[in-house]
Amino acid sequence: MKNIARLCFTLLGFCFLEANAQALFFDDFESYAYNRIGPQSARWTTWSGNEGGQEDPFVTEDPAFSGTHCLEIKGNMFYPNGGPVDCILKLGDLTSGRYELSFQMYFEDADGMYYNF
Repeated sequence: MKNIARLCFTLLGFCFLEANAQALFFDDFESYAYNRIGPQSARWTTWSGNEGGQEDPFVTEDPAFSGTHCLEIKGNMFYPNGGPVDCILKLGDLTSGRYELSFQMYFEDADGMYYNF
C-alpha cells in the first residue's frame, strides 16, 4: 500500500509557436546536464525564484519521450509546501496574437498531476 501520495509528471518536450507555425521556443532538454534546471536555463525558473533548491526540478533521463533527457517534476504531500512541484517556463511578455504550446507528459496511473496557464 502506498503511504505517500505524490504528484509526478515528466515534461518531455516543449514547443511554443506563433499561429503561423514559426517556432518561438523549443526545448527537448537535451542540452542540459543531469541536474536542477533553473541554474542552467534562462527560460526555466521556480515559483519562488529560488533556483537550484528542493523546489527546482531535475533534468533526468527516464522516461524521455525522445532523446535521452527529460524534466522530472515530483512532489509529495508530506514535504513542506508540497515538495518540488513549482516550476515556471517563461514565455516572454506577449500581450496579443495567437500562440500554440504543445508538450508531452508522462505520469503513473496512481499519481495525479496538474498544470496552470
